[in-house]
Amino acid sequence: MEPVRTCVVCRERGPQGSMMRFVECGGQALADLERTKPGRGAYVHISESCLLAGGTEQLLLRSLRRFTSRASSRRAKQSAAGDFVKRIEAEVSKSRKEVKQLAELLKQHERMSAKQRNALRGGKLRL
Repeated sequence: MEPVRTCVVCRERGPQGSMMRFVECGGQALADLERTKPGRGAYVHISESCLLAGGTEQLLLRSLRRFTSRASSRRAKQSAAGDFVKRIEAEVSKSRKEVKQLAELLKQHERMSAKQRNALRGGKLRL
């Protein structure tokens, strides 16, 4: 059974797979696409209505318990929602590149002979 999470924007519960995890890093909410980054996580539905809602980043940061004063809250509200969306797009793009690189490495590994693979497992590559 898949874990259930609550979206910090709409407050609806749903399966973890239908949401994007965010963590706090340097006062910003960063997408954790692999769900492996350390620290407290907050979830948002992967939908336009939740990701593009006004104040999404502020809700995430509040959920991650990172607002310490009203001044920091005001500064965060002044940051454009477009910046938040651009950061998410950059994280997704970076993740796609990493997946492509991993796929290429796997293809190279498959093309190797059994003898070469055994040498890799032993920590020594003999050509």
